[in-house]
Amino acid sequence: VLQRAGDLDACEAVLAPLPAADPEARALRARTALDRSRLGEAEALLRDGPAEHAGLARVRGQLAVRRDDPAEAVRQFRIAARLDPTSLEVAQALA
Repeated sequence: VLQRAGDLDACEAVLAPLPAADPEARALRARTALDRSRLGEAEALLRDGPAEHAGLARVRGQLAVRRDDPAEAVRQFRIAARLDPTSLEVAQALA
């Protein structure tokens, strides 16, 4: 909710106590970094996370879009769609 409302400071404060190894927390942190246009930070968070995780694949796809790499974006969104076939966000991003 905080992320969608644009309150990224509050979002980061909520995420701070979560373990770095938690893929969901990693995906949320990467998305927040992406929202702040901190692409290097987002990339580092994504690089160290598991390849087969829907949330991380979705954010990797978003990063690829920002970097104007449509082939990588499609690849990542397809991974996310395979892992979470009911996600409307992934379907919209892939379309």
